[in-house]
Amino acid sequence: MPAEGDPYKMFDRIFGNFTAPTAGGMVKPDPAMERIRAEKQSIIDFVTGEIGDVKLKIGKEDSMKIDAHLDTVRDIEMRLQGTKGGVLTAACTPGQKPGMLDLNANDNLPMLLPLTNKIVAAAFACDRTRVASLQYSRGFSNAIHKWVGAKATHHTLSHGTQNADVLAQIQTFYMTHMAGLLDELSNVQEMGVPMLDNMLVVYGNEVYLGWTHGPSPEPTFWVGKLGGAVKNPGRFVNVAGANNWNQMLTTIARAMGVMVDKVGDLGSAGIIPNLLT
Repeated sequence: MPAEGDPYKMFDRIFGNFTAPTAGGMVKPDPAMERIRAEKQSIIDFVTGEIGDVKLKIGKEDSMKIDAHLDTVRDIEMRLQGTKGGVLTAACTPGQKPGMLDLNANDNLPMLLPLTNKIVAAAFACDRTRVASLQYSRGFSNAIHKWVGAKATHHTLSHGTQNADVLAQIQTFYMTHMAGLLDELSNVQEMGVPMLDNMLVVYGNEVYLGWTHGPSPEPTFWVGKLGGAVKNPGRFVNVAGANNWNQMLTTIARAMGVMVDKVGDLGSAGIIPNLLT
């Protein structure tokens, strides 16, 4: 999917054909989405029956692997059953299309970021997507963060070690909006728990030091429990020198139930140990 830098176009793409909420906060799903949901449910029912037959003919070790796979299938099934009687039961409130702001005006950036946060959270709450990528700016950012005291573009400042203090303020600005996104996701109740508990949010920064263009060590964090797939949340883990970014991507894929050993051509195969249950 190509990146979309216009939050208004993104709102139209996600919610343009979506039925507005009723007074009770319920919405009728898109018939096309319901058809896809029904097809997935039929596949799950078929696979579950086939696996049950296979389990009668295999050993204990293979049976344990199948049980782990079935747990993933059941989790998907629970998400598919999140609709009852044709009405979404999650707190789906896409709201109205945001009021128009000049996207090219530098001073509007602090107002645009919360808009994108709300669109992402509403897209998940309304089951319009299961995966989203969000980038607050771009690598060659020409934004001037005047509200934190910056007097030059972010990219220009990033090349000077003498600008470390104001760069820290810029990073704090972005992290504050990242915290706002997590709040938006936490405020949605899904199956009796905050929606964030059923998710995995992964943050990364493409450059460790701007003045060297050095990408390592990669500062990153995970937020969310992914339904219990994340092991011992609330930890700081230093894997610099032992594992690489490709292994991080492979670990994320495994957490989502995609059993791959490598993503792409760079880096090493395998996963980062002790991150998943």
